[in-house]
Amino acid sequence: EVGLGIYSSSSHTVDGSSTSQAQIILPSAALKRRALFFLQALVTSDSADDDRVRIFAPAIQFVAGRLLDVNTSDDNGDVEYTNDAQTREMGLAMMCRILEQKKSVNA
Repeated sequence: EVGLGIYSSSSHTVDGSSTSQAQIILPSAALKRRALFFLQALVTSDSADDDRVRIFAPAIQFVAGRLLDVNTSDDNGDVEYTNDAQTREMGLAMMCRILEQKKSVNA
């Protein structure tokens, strides 16, 4: 969740306060790449099956919707952060591998 930048309603900040009361600290580019590498390993390994891809479908959809764009915007249209080229390339490579392997591609 934190590595990719996905935050649930129970997310907390560094000071332990609720996200509704404080600003969310965004992950660094290096942390996003590490989390993306781990996600790719989980869903595209030889032992991965359709069920595993379905389990991680929300994270895969987050990558497709938020990490492949140069700028990521919030609901108001304000730019939250910019994704670097290496992160976008890793995300795109993961999406291509999922499609090539045809493991639950409609998830």
